[in-house]
Amino acid sequence: MAAVQNPNSRDNGTSTTTPEPTSLVLSTKQILSFLALDENSEGNYTHTNFPVGAKLMLLPDTGSGPDFQVWGKTNNLLVDVSDLLTLTYGGNYGALVSSGKVNDATSLPSPTSTNQQIVTITYDDSSIGGNLQFYISGSGKETITYSGIQGGAGTYKETESIIATGMSGDGNYTDTNGNENPMVVTGDFTSSGGGTFGP
Repeated sequence: MAAVQNPNSRDNGTSTTTPEPTSLVLSTKQILSFLALDENSEGNYTHTNFPVGAKLMLLPDTGSGPDFQVWGKTNNLLVDVSDLLTLTYGGNYGALVSSGKVNDATSLPSPTSTNQQIVTITYDDSSIGGNLQFYISGSGKETITYSGIQGGAGTYKETESIIATGMSGDGNYTDTNGNENPMVVTGDFTSSGGGTFGP
């Protein structure tokens, strides 16, 4: 949820009255709507909206950071949106607080480990003249569980979740009249998933 500056101030010659902020709901559904329009403007997606059942997916970090993509209801890739929407880890000091049990031979959780660190989500479409730029940051807890490990190279299952609550940040929203309005953003972020891996 974002509290957006109301641009409709009135000055009667004696005093200026500014109305209460307007609200912008930054739900997953709304973010998907913005993403479809922006990716279409970039020429990366042929439509201005995603089909029913579209999902915003966060892929695991493989070295270059987590990757946001939009998938269809049958788990087909529609478009990679990591050029607009990003997730990064680490605050001013890059602190990482870990707990749990890790297998010495495989370096995998045995069975569960947790990491707590600052999580920041950023949406920025300014490169295409878009109307939404914001970041939101807060303490996030990542929980990873492995099961079915067979020695050092067997098949295993992984489930992972990231939960960040009480996040806050700020940004700008350009309304339909072309007014660029500052906004303060608050909210939560949750991501979860899993899969089976092996040789």
